[in-house]
Amino acid sequence: MKKRIRQLLLGGLLTMVLLGISVVVFLLNPQLSYAQQTPLSFATLYHDTALSPQFLREVEASLAEIRASLLWQEDAHFRICLPGPGTYAERVESLLGPDVIRSFADISVMQAEFAADSTTLLWREAAWPVSTMLAHSMTHSLQFKHHGFWDANPLGGHPEWKWEGFAEWAAWGKGVSMDSLKSLFHRTQGGPWEYLAFSSGQGSMRQHIQYLLCCKYLLEEEKLDYSALMSDSQSMEAIWHQVWAID
Repeated sequence: MKKRIRQLLLGGLLTMVLLGISVVVFLLNPQLSYAQQTPLSFATLYHDTALSPQFLREVEASLAEIRASLLWQEDAHFRICLPGPGTYAERVESLLGPDVIRSFADISVMQAEFAADSTTLLWREAAWPVSTMLAHSMTHSLQFKHHGFWDANPLGGHPEWKWEGFAEWAAWGKGVSMDSLKSLFHRTQGGPWEYLAFSSGQGSMRQHIQYLLCCKYLLEEEKLDYSALMSDSQSMEAIWHQVWAID
């Protein structure tokens, strides 16, 4: 009886290990799930239908933005997976849950649907600019490349406000004044997931704008570089107080 129980436990464990390996292989090989690939400088697009000129312009804009990143390396290359029924992106959503765009390793998975003009993604009753979201996602890929597998989030355990706040700053926030961001944050009194945007369409969730303001303060006011930002011991609450103390 004990032998039989051990065999069942080992069989179950082996099944779980094989299933885990299968999921990892699937996630890291999007090229196996798409009919078409379009190579660009520093990126490859995976898709099943033709790409619109408007979308390609958004991708090029995001790549131009990301090349100005503090973490940019000339050997960087990104894999960008487009959404659609029955696609890899839809399967990723079923495994990892809904999101506008999801990032892991060098892969950006666009899960939300495109608006008619292919320049925004529709999610939670808001229109999220494609170029900004891709730049945010690719910043996470650069963070992964910089930190390595074990030190990148989620395994690295870096505070979310720094991890996400830096991505917001690199994607769009460094070009916006502190006062403008503070005004945007106080425009309404919604919850942390409320989408706040300028008339240009640039914006993010309220919580991420808070993270952005804190990182912007450290990077621009205290002149920290990326490594110093990630190792700084001040709490977000302390930084948040300093953000609002600026004249």
